[in-house]
Amino acid sequence: MLRVDVTSLLESFKFLVNTKRSVLSTAAKVFDPVGFLSPFAVQIKSLMHEIWGEGIRLGLKLPEDLESRWKKWCAEIEVLGELKIEKMLFFEGGGKTGFG
Repeated sequence: MLRVDVTSLLESFKFLVNTKRSVLSTAAKVFDPVGFLSPFAVQIKSLMHEIWGEGIRLGLKLPEDLESRWKKWCAEIEVLGELKIEKMLFFEGGGKTGFG
């Protein structure tokens, strides 16, 4: 099984402030080279795009609408810890077997 370790992200929320800097810092911690978390990562990238479009400076608090989306995204991170992707092993003869 492939699993997502969200421990470091959840730990960082203890010191989280609702600023542009926090969004950028947290988004940079989402490492997904294979793309399993793409739907989740797209949400934060979209939020970052809107924050940049608003011209908000790094240390300033987010406006209420963006802050609510940011908090919702942060709340969803815990669910990622429950994500399990079963790895399958395929043989040349067309057979397959679970590999966990």
